[in-house]
Amino acid sequence: MIKKYLVLFLVFGFLVTGVLYAKAITPGDLGVPDPGVLPTSPFYFFKEWGRGFRRLFIFNPVARVELELGIVNEKAAEAAKVEEVFPENDDAVKKALENYKLAHERLMSRLQALKETSKNPNVDKLLRNLVEKITKHEQLFSELEEKFKEKAELKNLAGDAKDDLERLSEEADKKKVKQQEEEKESKNEGKTNEEGNLTSATVNVTENGFAPREVKIKRGGKVTWINKGTDAVWPASAPHPVHTGYPGFDALRGLANGESYSFAFDKVGSWKYHNHLNPSMTGVVNVVE
Repeated sequence: MIKKYLVLFLVFGFLVTGVLYAKAITPGDLGVPDPGVLPTSPFYFFKEWGRGFRRLFIFNPVARVELELGIVNEKAAEAAKVEEVFPENDDAVKKALENYKLAHERLMSRLQALKETSKNPNVDKLLRNLVEKITKHEQLFSELEEKFKEKAELKNLAGDAKDDLERLSEEADKKKVKQQEEEKESKNEGKTNEEGNLTSATVNVTENGFAPREVKIKRGGKVTWINKGTDAVWPASAPHPVHTGYPGFDALRGLANGESYSFAFDKVGSWKYHNHLNPSMTGVVNVVE
């Protein structure tokens, strides 16, 4: 009877160990099966140069965050690979962990500077990807922290990485909350404009467009455009660039962040307009009796 229970215990222990082992994060789990040149290589600086070169040609705020997230993920994979290949080389592991921390700081800076939210579908995709990466990185550094429990410096570096990930997660949560608030605000503004007295309307402008893109007011009503983005915007009547569709409807200059422009419409009709500084950004003002 005792032997029976002993066998069952050993089998259970083997299964549990196997499950735990299977959950260990590898570079492949991070989407980087082959991290390539590692920080231990004397040629690693070429890899860093390449990353810096890519940064020079990316101007979209969301794309910048995506790039830094990709680099952070690559450096997490590098850290996992260095620990796998050089488990006894403390200096190599330390360098990989420090590289991760520096990349993480740049990612945090880019994410904090990101103002685009509700009107850009890429932001929602970015936040989902970010949360997924954070979850895997937290598991990776928890494993490294446990492996290095007898090596104080490495253990602390792995623990610091986990703390940084927690702060990054909090920042991502803030962006998600802001995104939801802006979506609600935009819906409420559209509802108020359609169900209210139609004497005025407000359009918020970001790099992603006019929100709401289409408004309805009564003749004599006023529409106000507020720049809530980082780039200057110039609301003006179609067509571009002459602005003759509705004479007088022209901000005449770019509006900086926080500035606004208002115009009263006394002609009934559907009046198309655009951002003179980015003609692909368009909107419509419907004026009724």
